Amino acid sequence: MALQAAAMMAFFVDQAQQAPVQIQCVQAVPEPTWKWIVQSVIPVAGGTLIAVWSFIQNRKSEHEQWVRDQKAEHEQWLRNQKRIEWRELLNGLNSVYFPMALAKQMRKPLPLEGSQKLLELSQCFQDRVFIHAAILTNFRERLETYAREYFGKSEDEPASDEAKSKVLDKLKQLTIDVREASKRDLEPRS
Repeated sequence: MALQAAAMMAFFVDQAQQAPVQIQCVQAVPEPTWKWIVQSVIPVAGGTLIAVWSFIQNRKSEHEQWVRDQKAEHEQWLRNQKRIEWRELLNGLNSVYFPMALAKQMRKPLPLEGSQKLLELSQCFQDRVFIHAAILTNFRERLETYAREYFGKSEDEPASDEAKSKVLDKLKQLTIDVREASKRDLEPRS
């Protein structure tokens, strides 16, 4: 058996040492540069350009939306500030008109703080920041005229009860006019 194993081994060793065979391949022709560019560079560059263009367009769109949002928020903020100022004016007018009307109904003289509020209210019309001054100028001038009519020409010549009654009616109309002006001013612009 040992002989048989040696014979098999000799057969394998003989097969392994046969003459080497050389395989010769035909050398491949190098691809032209333009073909390499078309196949490799253009798809990558095209994809990159599309991505960059998309990012730029998205950024522009986001910026335009941000500008629209900021403008809307600013307009809302201005409306809120105007609303506060109009409310202050209407509260001031009511704080002057109601005590004067009550004093008239009770046939009592105007309380001193009411006359002081009437003078302060004129200044309040001038101190508005967000309400356009042209809107308030007419109201302020009317209020000052009414105050002069109500208090009379001087302390020696106080206004008559009939003049004071007319001033109260004018003051009531002024309050209504201010309320209407505030509604028009606070309407959203289209």
